[in-house]
Amino acid sequence: YSVHLVEYWTKTEVLQDFYKEMGKEGAVCFIAENPENDIVGFCWGYFVEINESLEKHLGANGLADSFKKRDINKSRFAYQDEIAVLPEYQGLGIAKKLFTARHQHFKSVDPDGVVFFRTLSQPPSITYKWMVEKLGYDIVHTIEDSGRTKVIAAIQVSQV
Repeated sequence: YSVHLVEYWTKTEVLQDFYKEMGKEGAVCFIAENPENDIVGFCWGYFVEINESLEKHLGANGLADSFKKRDINKSRFAYQDEIAVLPEYQGLGIAKKLFTARHQHFKSVDPDGVVFFRTLSQPPSITYKWMVEKLGYDIVHTIEDSGRTKVIAAIQVSQV
């Protein structure tokens, strides 16, 4: 497809990121296909440790301190990396099913775990509106980046 798969990444950027991230230990990806077996959506993530390397990768200096200030002390966290559905398949519940499958996987590995993600809050992304405003993820860290505000939001997997 020659469309943007998420709000600001091209297909090439998403594929490059996908191959890199799926090489990580414990990475899992869920795929949605249409009846013709074309991929119409995906959702992936993996377990991480909150450390300087991750802070650098996410552009989130001080993230570990932000989690500690909220008394979120875990040795590892589940990171919800990407979720996207092609525009013509949006509104059909596909993203919700992918998201639910991903969270069920996180929960099966670590029932008391914490899952987090990074997204735009200003201007607010679809992901922000859905996961923060509707599902109740808490904002734990804010990143100012070239006039845009990104946030990292988290929730215990048992609460989703």
